Amino acid sequence: MNDTSTQGWLRPSEQSFYRRATDLTAWVRREMNWKLTDFLSPREFQIVESVARRDGCLAVGYGGAAASERLRAYVMPDDWQPQKEDFNITLLQAQTLEGELSHGAVLGSILGTGIDRRKIGDIEVREQSAIVAVCQDIVPFLQTHWVQAGRHAISLTVTLDDAFVGPQYDDELVSLASLRIDALIGACCHWSRTKAKEAVERGDVSLNFTEVSNADEPVGTGDIVSVRHFGRIRIHETIGESKKGRLRIKVGILKSNH
Repeated sequence: MNDTSTQGWLRPSEQSFYRRATDLTAWVRREMNWKLTDFLSPREFQIVESVARRDGCLAVGYGGAAASERLRAYVMPDDWQPQKEDFNITLLQAQTLEGELSHGAVLGSILGTGIDRRKIGDIEVREQSAIVAVCQDIVPFLQTHWVQAGRHAISLTVTLDDAFVGPQYDDELVSLASLRIDALIGACCHWSRTKAKEAVERGDVSLNFTEVSNADEPVGTGDIVSVRHFGRIRIHETIGESKKGRLRIKVGILKSNH
């Protein structure tokens, strides 16, 4: 991959991150040393991995569980095999004695303490508790300042990695006329194209955790589409075309608990 060819697979909104990834691999090659990132979205990790491969480096990711979506990446000048503990990830369990927690309340309350989103990995909610993967360096701060999620007071404990399984998607095959975000949402949510388009225009849809406003936004393998009050859709691969020319797409669907 060279700078010219990236124009074919990078979105305009990703150019800034691509430049940061290029600067990262340049530092690794110059210093002949490894570099550990904060948590990356799946698309960001894909970009880092591609740039590292182009520049003769290696990128390895881990997010606290085998199925984690958000990963910290080690970018390395040679084939060093980091262990789980090398990624400096701590799993915190938030517990409340009243009501149920939601993903939005947990994430919102952490961000409300002033913590950067990049310091937070996946969040797994289990009714009155939630497990959150975080960068190890922010644990003391959260233990002091993160005391509430939504309307509920919480207690925090450090938990073991076998308590955290990561997002569990249900695989499905869908048929699309084109790889547009509104077509994907319509097929996966069982909505009309009009309803899907309205959801995008209303600001209820994000692509790789960034809000989108164009219903005709193209999507592809590895993309994650989040739809408010529905959940997340992850595009695994294009299987092929039907006799009528429609695309057969393998996706994963993760329903929201709101």
